[in-house]
Amino acid sequence: MERLRGRSASTMKGLKDFGRGLKEKMRNRASSTSNSAASTPSASPSVAQNNGVSYNNNGFGSAAASIGFGSDPASATEERQRKQQLSSKSTHEQLEAMRWLITETGGKKAYTNMSQQISVSSTAGAAGGAEDTSIADTFLPSVVKLLATKHPEIKRLVYIFLVRHAESKPDDTLMAVNEIQKGLNDSNNAQARVLSVRVLSSIRVQDIVPITFVVIKSAVFDPNALVRKAAVVGLAKLYSFNRDMEEDLFEILLKVFDSEPSPLVMGSACEVFNTMCPERLDAVHWSYRKLCKMLVDMDEWSQVAALNLLHRYARANFVDPNNGKTL
Repeated sequence: MERLRGRSASTMKGLKDFGRGLKEKMRNRASSTSNSAASTPSASPSVAQNNGVSYNNNGFGSAAASIGFGSDPASATEERQRKQQLSSKSTHEQLEAMRWLITETGGKKAYTNMSQQISVSSTAGAAGGAEDTSIADTFLPSVVKLLATKHPEIKRLVYIFLVRHAESKPDDTLMAVNEIQKGLNDSNNAQARVLSVRVLSSIRVQDIVPITFVVIKSAVFDPNALVRKAAVVGLAKLYSFNRDMEEDLFEILLKVFDSEPSPLVMGSACEVFNTMCPERLDAVHWSYRKLCKMLVDMDEWSQVAALNLLHRYARANFVDPNNGKTL
């Protein structure tokens, strides 16, 4: 037993000595590694010069920033691919490219939502605006060529892209005006006429204001109520862009109040009136009873606008039976 105890004690002592030696070796190795790292200069990417262009370790020079939308070569490849799709004869590829363009430029600057006739704006930094301009410079000529397409979704996406980038590329936008106007002559397709009126009134380029005015002046008498509504909404858009045309636009709005038989259009006319000339209540004299009769057939938002207008007109023109004065 004494021999066994002596052997176990010596074994434990040997294990402890081995553990101490292992810890000491690990400390020495760690200290030597840190010293060598401190004495070694920091690694920097090697740079080579070739014909005035610098190249670093990844094999791409600083000139790559001028390709595509950034320094990533994948952007240049994406750009070439999308251009090929826009020039393709395949409707599927054209549609895919247009969807990609709308997604890339969505929410980066103010634009007009033509389907609901409302303005949707968002703030964007300088980098986002520069990228939008780059995309417009690159793709707008190819997009304009797609205006002749018969595919309704592609045409709608092209219109949205044009409205977004019209201010930054007015010359290219002017090239597209004639093609947009062709939709106004399609007597069998009211939706095409509606889209043409919405797009022309949404493009904020000063050179096409006279064209837009003539289009709206004619469209308020279109046989289709949806086209007339788009034209009435276009009055407000044109007024917000060019206040100098207020009197001319007001005359068109008066004709709408006098002759319009549709509650759908009259509701929009009330909204435009409250926006463009809310104090000129004398224009409602001959249309007051007609508005009262149409009120029940208007949609909810138009009813609010019409009630606002009728309420202000009544307070300004009706006499209080108690004291003989206006309300």
